[in-house]
Amino acid sequence: MDIKHLEYFVEVVKSDCNLSVASKNLGISQPALSATIKNFEQSKNVTLFVRSKGRLQSLTPTGERFYSNALTLLETYSTMIEDLKEKTPHFMGVIRIGIPPFLAGPIIATVLARLIEDNPSIRFELVEANAYDLNKLLLLNELDFAILLQSNILNPDAITEYKLKDSELLAFMSVNHPLARETKLTWKQLDGRSMVLFNEGFMIYHHLKQLFKKENISPRIALTPSSWDFLVLMTKGTNFITILPANIKPIFHDDGIIDVPFENPVSWNVFLCQPQKSNYSHAEQHVLASIIELMKEI
Repeated sequence: MDIKHLEYFVEVVKSDCNLSVASKNLGISQPALSATIKNFEQSKNVTLFVRSKGRLQSLTPTGERFYSNALTLLETYSTMIEDLKEKTPHFMGVIRIGIPPFLAGPIIATVLARLIEDNPSIRFELVEANAYDLNKLLLLNELDFAILLQSNILNPDAITEYKLKDSELLAFMSVNHPLARETKLTWKQLDGRSMVLFNEGFMIYHHLKQLFKKENISPRIALTPSSWDFLVLMTKGTNFITILPANIKPIFHDDGIIDVPFENPVSWNVFLCQPQKSNYSHAEQHVLASIIELMKEI
C-alpha cells in the first residue's frame, strides 16, 4: 500500500466506513476503492474492517492500530511535502542511491536527473548492482535508498518500502517463436522450453525457480548471464525465451522480438527502499519526498 492507498483507507474510516461517500470525496469509483481495500487485506493476510452482509461496519482491532499508524505517516508525509515548497531550501550532504542496471532506463534516469538538477547542494552517488547486493548494502546502511523491483527484501523489519510503479513479468521471444502468436501464455506452456534467465545473483531467478517448482514444470535453462539486454538479444531468431519485468519495454525496441504477458501474471513492482533508523537527515527526508513526487508526475 503506497501513500495514495493510505489516503484512501483513511478517507473510508473518516466517512464512517461508507464506501459510496468515501469514493465521491476521493474522486474514484466505489468498485475501485473497494477492490483496493480488499486486495491490501488479502495481500497482507489481515482484516481491517468488520463486515456485515458485504458492507463495512467498523474497524477491527488490527484496523484501529493501522489507522493510527496511517494518520501518523500521512502527517509526516504532508510535513515533508510542505518542506519541499519552501522558497529557499538548502539541503546539504551526500545521498547514495542503489539501482539494478536494468532499471536504469528512461523513467528512472529522468527522475534522477531532475533530482540532481534541483538539488545542487547535495552530492548524489549512484551504485549499480544486483538486487541481492543492494539489499545487503541497505542493511549495512551503506546506501540511503535503493530502487528495486518487487517487494522481496532480505529483512522487511529493517527496510521501509514505498511503491513507485506497478509492473509485471513478461515473456520475451523471437517473433517467429511457436508461442509468439499467443495473446497470453500459461506457465504450463513453458514446460520443456529452452530458456535464458538472469543468474542466481538476481531475485528474479529464485522467484522463477520457485514458480516452476510450484507449477511442476521443467524448462531447459541454457544460460544465466547478468545482462538484461544480452538476455533479450539471445531470443532473436532462436527458440529461446526469457522472462523479464515489463519495465524494460520503454528502453528496448527490436522488430524481431516480441513480449507476451501471462494469463496469471506475476507482479514485479518498482519500490523505493530505505533502511530503517532512529533519525533521518533533512536531506534524506527531502530526497524521499522528492522521488515519490517526481514518480507521480511520470
